[in-house]
Amino acid sequence: MTQSFFKKLLSLFAFGWLSLSIFADSLPAGDNWPQWRGPSGTSVSGEKDLPITWNEQRGILWKVPLPGTGTSTPAVWDDTLFVTCHTPEDKLLLVRFAKEDGKVVWQREVGPSEDHREGPRRSKLKVHQFYSVASPSPVTDGKTVVAHFGTGDLAAYDFDGNQLWQRNLQDDHGTYTCWYGHANSPVIHKNQVISVCLHDSLSDLHDKPVESYVASHDLLTGKLRWKVTRNTPAKAEECDAYTTPLLTSLGGTEQLVVMGGNQLDSYDPATGKQLWFLPGLVGGRTVNSPTTNGETVFATRGLKKPLVAVRPS
Repeated sequence: MTQSFFKKLLSLFAFGWLSLSIFADSLPAGDNWPQWRGPSGTSVSGEKDLPITWNEQRGILWKVPLPGTGTSTPAVWDDTLFVTCHTPEDKLLLVRFAKEDGKVVWQREVGPSEDHREGPRRSKLKVHQFYSVASPSPVTDGKTVVAHFGTGDLAAYDFDGNQLWQRNLQDDHGTYTCWYGHANSPVIHKNQVISVCLHDSLSDLHDKPVESYVASHDLLTGKLRWKVTRNTPAKAEECDAYTTPLLTSLGGTEQLVVMGGNQLDSYDPATGKQLWFLPGLVGGRTVNSPTTNGETVFATRGLKKPLVAVRPS
């Protein structure tokens, strides 16, 4: 990022509170932070002179309670913050805050958090102690904001809070079977929103494996544009991944890079066509999303296995 609001923004954390931590007496207008891991989705920031100390007495401009808890990243666009959370009443909320003072502009109930879908599951599914169905982060293009939850609920709203569409990926494509809860965040590419589901194939328990997949929906209507199955040789827990796709340009080609299930691969974001793949990256249960410096893709194999660097060319 360059000169922006995030030069002085230090922390936005959606675990029951939303805190804005800066060393300034005003908020500059600057670049936006519209998705998980920033404008480019790479976790890279060019900001300098960032604050390194903050507490209740220092560096907090405002702090407001959230109507629920969650572990998603807030999405920031101009004067607006979007946060997802899960209330004690088991409601899944998308909340719009004013960046200047933290006041709630509107909140919308996207769905209930209860999940009674029946489908193939491993007998001892777990949920991580820090997991929340409000783990996937919202994403926005400045006109539309998309919220996704670990229940499979995927919904789009305009900035006035009007729902454009809603669907449930479990209803559409089958029950989630990831061991520690579905947590992949969606990304926006032009006029589509792209989601991934990377979970246990149950191939050792059932004749027909459960499919992992990458799916694209129209940003304004929610209509399915394309879907590709992404099954790999991984087994059981190694199939699971909680990564977010990386949208980038490599070698002059727009690519959607996905890591999980012991495999790193790339797709054409316009059509879903697989461009290349690198199997055999054994580790599984990958949490960190892939990133890039524009030439090399870096990915974590998971379960304390090595970092891998790949030149797609």
